[in-house]
Amino acid sequence: MDINGTTQFAASPQQVWDALHNSAVMQSCAQGGTSIAWESSNLVVTGTVPVINKTGTVRVAVSNEQAPSHMELTVNRGGVNARATIDLAPSGAGTTLTYNAHADLSGPMAAGAMVVKPMVEGQLKQFFSCLDSKLR
Repeated sequence: MDINGTTQFAASPQQVWDALHNSAVMQSCAQGGTSIAWESSNLVVTGTVPVINKTGTVRVAVSNEQAPSHMELTVNRGGVNARATIDLAPSGAGTTLTYNAHADLSGPMAAGAMVVKPMVEGQLKQFFSCLDSKLR
């Protein structure tokens, strides 16, 4: 499963980078009962996966960072092996954020891939919209 896109922010790349590394800002933009927090170089996400209706915690490892422009993330848990990149580039007075992710799904997650992808895309859109509002 591949998910990618871009979003525009009215803030500078450094401001967007700082917001992405701020647990309180990340948590305030999390959907539903999801919890997001930074622990060392891991992003810890706790919530319920609707497709399998299972609650759990996932550690998203930051495998490479080049502040304030590039971050690589990996997840290997519960039928999901995923890798994502986030790139921030100046765009006029703001920032263009580009994300690219690829996930190999197995088990119940693979069976629900057609539901998972649009759900994740919708949550990303809401998350980035919220993040942009926090930066204004």
